[in-house]
Amino acid sequence: MSASMTVFFVERTGHLLGAVTRNSGVAPASRKGPISEDLLFRFKDGTQATVSGNHLSTLLVAPLPEVPLAPLDFHAPKATDAPPGTAPRPKDVKRLPAAPVSVTLYSDGILVDLGRFATKNENVWILVAGGTLAEPLFVEGTIEKDSQGTTLLTPALAKGVFYQVLALVEDHATFLDRLDAHGPSPIED
Repeated sequence: MSASMTVFFVERTGHLLGAVTRNSGVAPASRKGPISEDLLFRFKDGTQATVSGNHLSTLLVAPLPEVPLAPLDFHAPKATDAPPGTAPRPKDVKRLPAAPVSVTLYSDGILVDLGRFATKNENVWILVAGGTLAEPLFVEGTIEKDSQGTTLLTPALAKGVFYQVLALVEDHATFLDRLDAHGPSPIED
């Protein structure tokens, strides 16, 4: 393995989507998004979705052999020691905590549930592909502190049709599954 590895991660949540190593030449420096490259993401069933560089950042790190094989198990957590007034940037890659999330797909939204109350605002980033969608759907939002989850509105999804869903919640395990869309979401006013 080479002396360095570049990881591609979702800027909003820090979750890795891919990693590459170089056998020769100089590795590119870490870059805060948006980046100029897009990333092709492949779901378990073979459905593919292009993730725009507008959602991504890169980080140059020491190589970890398990990262290229299972990037969805890792994240680039924001540094907690950033100087006041600056945006904290990741410095390394760590295995994601085992904190799972559950996701329910509705014809007009996506419910993301932590199974517990959030102790801070937690960023959410979701990719939906396949089903009746001609293009991948990207949804972003936040689970507010002291809330258990959130429902993020989406354009109409066909009820009873299966879609591929990648849901990322900051500091939580990756959710990756095939879900069918239920009727309208139970959004309370």
